[in-house]
Amino acid sequence: MKFRPLGFGLLFGVLLLSLWKFLLSFQQEVDAAELRSLSNFQILHLPPKITPLWRLELQEALEGAPEVKLLDPSSLTAARKLLTSLPWVDPVSIQVERHLPDGIRMEFQPRKPRLLAHWRGKYVAISRKGITIPKGLPEEAYQGIAVVPLDDDVQLPPPGRRVAHPLIQEALACADEYYAIRRESGLDLIGMERMPGYPKSTPGVPPALSFFTRDGRRILWGRAEKTKGPLRIPLEQKARRLHVVLTDYPKLEGVSQVHLHTPLVRLFSEAGERLPLPSMPGLAE
Repeated sequence: MKFRPLGFGLLFGVLLLSLWKFLLSFQQEVDAAELRSLSNFQILHLPPKITPLWRLELQEALEGAPEVKLLDPSSLTAARKLLTSLPWVDPVSIQVERHLPDGIRMEFQPRKPRLLAHWRGKYVAISRKGITIPKGLPEEAYQGIAVVPLDDDVQLPPPGRRVAHPLIQEALACADEYYAIRRESGLDLIGMERMPGYPKSTPGVPPALSFFTRDGRRILWGRAEKTKGPLRIPLEQKARRLHVVLTDYPKLEGVSQVHLHTPLVRLFSEAGERLPLPSMPGLAE
């Protein structure tokens, strides 16, 4: 995908250490102090994983750029605003600097999904900081991301805005624990949800969470370690309990629910019957 330069050239796209880094270079052909438009650009290269939708949005943002003097302090601000106007760009990653005589050099990364909200029959990607990510991520970017089901009556903000819903906020707080448990246990966990039977609305109190597997087994986990609340079981204790349970019930075979959030561990079968606990230390701590 190429556009011939009208005064500046723009190089976009560097893949480094499996992280997308995008390099933009405005190349100047005249005195740097002259008034030039940042909309005069050339896209020389884009990574194949960048979808056409995001390519088009980047192009449209550049084409609508203002005229500035490269040596004017406002030129860097104008260049930065080009990228912050795109809701899929992570503003924290943006670096803008003069790179004379070439022009202005910018480096940035797209937002990375931390959760996938399943809402009204579709998936909405949410970043680590709770920002909604617009459509345009390649399908492989969604693989392995924790799914969080949301009720249809929940209101989500437009792309680029922060989600304030308490279920999403608690899932974000618990994400590190979820991914660590999935990695260390080998369980086929696919998401987090409000704990079964937990009220939909608990003003001022974050909801307790369950982790669920692809085949519907549930680990009643409670709240994140960093979330303050009553009767909280420490993270290390919950992880140790689960490890002990898995010694007698590999992959949770025959187990429908594991209750790790209560003072005593409880196991239930798919028929709802209590199951015996492993005769090992660590479950009654």
